[in-house]
Amino acid sequence: MTAEIDVYRRELGWILDQMCQSLDGLTLEQISSRPRKSANSAFAVGNRVIGATTVYALGFGCGLPVARDREAEFDSAPTSSEELIRAAQPLR
Repeated sequence: MTAEIDVYRRELGWILDQMCQSLDGLTLEQISSRPRKSANSAFAVGNRVIGATTVYALGFGCGLPVARDREAEFDSAPTSSEELIRAAQPLR
């Protein structure tokens, strides 16, 4: 593994770990709430991180075909913090 790839792997792993730790144990109400109308919920931000990471790591990094609906990442109905944590694990 090249030094540059190792840095990306390590930093991306840290970001995903931090996101998962921040989401862990939050209720549906907590991940759905928005601090103001123009802000996003924790669920929307987590969903966006997973979508972007999938495209960059698996699509650009590994050359795999990746389908992405960017608008749906913000518009999808929150389900649970556990769902986001489970979705982040394979990317880790």
